[in-house]
Amino acid sequence: MPRGVYPRKPKPGAFKLTVNLNREVFKCETEDIKAALVDLKPTNIKTRTIIRVENAFGFVERILMVRQAKLLFRNPLSMTIFVRNILKGLKTE
Repeated sequence: MPRGVYPRKPKPGAFKLTVNLNREVFKCETEDIKAALVDLKPTNIKTRTIIRVENAFGFVERILMVRQAKLLFRNPLSMTIFVRNILKGLKTE
């Protein structure tokens, strides 16, 4: 096999997280979605929240109303269930 530079396959665990919250957009690349959402820690949620998670094979987008978003960011169990559902929805191949 010849030596050379080959394009690297993207890791299936690398995620791009985009959160639209209170008319602001927060973007980051992370390995741990839950930790990234916990670091965001919004104090006041006034508008609907759109969370989009992408990996190399596709994306998942969730739209949360104000009450749902408040529950998500305040309750660790809700956050765990939300992240688990997002990971189920993402393709890995």
